[in-house]
Amino acid sequence: VVMKKCMSILLALMIIFSFAIGSNVKTASANTSPTVMINGGKIVNNRTLVPLRAIFEELDATVQYKASDKTIIAKKGSMTVRLKVGSKKAKINNKAVTIDVPAQVFNGSTLVPLRFISDSFGVTTEWFADMEGALVTALTKRIFVNVGVYDSASVVSTLVIKKSPGANYREVATV
Repeated sequence: VVMKKCMSILLALMIIFSFAIGSNVKTASANTSPTVMINGGKIVNNRTLVPLRAIFEELDATVQYKASDKTIIAKKGSMTVRLKVGSKKAKINNKAVTIDVPAQVFNGSTLVPLRFISDSFGVTTEWFADMEGALVTALTKRIFVNVGVYDSASVVSTLVIKKSPGANYREVATV
């Protein structure tokens, strides 16, 4: 499990750095998109659920939660997204839509299907099964969402890759 986490984190970092390098190569383009990393989410009924507020706020939307009826309202420019926790029904600019898996609270965050994120604000989404993560791409930003179970974010100067879990192990590599 630890090895899988380390490899997933390493692969996610490689993707982020490749995007950063790729955006630097296109210096003539006005579209340089920084990448943001968000932890959270889970898989339910073969659907990828991601944290709505964290992603929408990174996309410069305002998000309000009305506890009285568990309604979430997100706004960005002329777009308004409205949904209720526990419901498969949502509205995008007053147009009724149905989502595959109801919005649900997990670890203090409201999770929604990844596809709902792209439908809401017209961003593109990609799923990377080997890294247990999703990439949300907007005109101004890329957001990589870790969906697997991860420890709290931390900063390290080196990463030791172990051959097996536990206190006694053989190092395979140091990054």
